[in-house]
Order: sequence, then C-alpha cells, then structure tokens
Amino acid sequence: MGLLLVFEGEENAPAHHIDVGIDSWHALMTAARSSKGAFPLVRRLNDYYRDALFEADEVAAFLSELEWLSADCVSAEPIAVFVRAALTVGRGISVIAD
Repeated sequence: MGLLLVFEGEENAPAHHIDVGIDSWHALMTAARSSKGAFPLVRRLNDYYRDALFEADEVAAFLSELEWLSADCVSAEPIAVFVRAALTVGRGISVIAD
C-alpha cells in the first residue's frame, strides 16, 4: 500500500510512476511540517489515503518545494527525480492512494 504518483508518457507510451511508501511519505510530511517554508503543494499529500492532482502548470513549483526539502529529507529526492521527469515532458501528476 502506498501513494502512487503517475504521469502519462508521450503518445502511445506507457505511464510513468513511482510508489511512495508510508515511511517515505511520513519523512516527507515531517520535513514539510518542521521546515520554515509553507510547502503548499507538498502538503497536498498530507492525507495518505486521499488522491491528489498536480496540474501541469503546478509541477515546476512542486519540484521547487521538493528540492528545498531534499536537503533535510532523503525521501524527497526520488520523488523530485520523478517530478522533474514529468516537468520535462510537460505533464501533470496524479497521486493515487493505493
């Protein structure tokens, strides 16, 4: 069980995804809560059992928040790599509570 982050691939390409387990999620949320920044996009993941959506025009800001948090939270880095890939192809990200 986890949060499944997904973005669609290029035409006729399979979707890309990353599974975020509860330990990684907890570390990320703890880092976001204890940091001085607001991190509104990262905090959208606050409810582990709720789906979320990041529109394509929000992905760059989401990545910035993750990069900021990755200095204190190693769990943020793999998510940031995934989000950077979505940004490169101009896709939004769906988060599915699995």
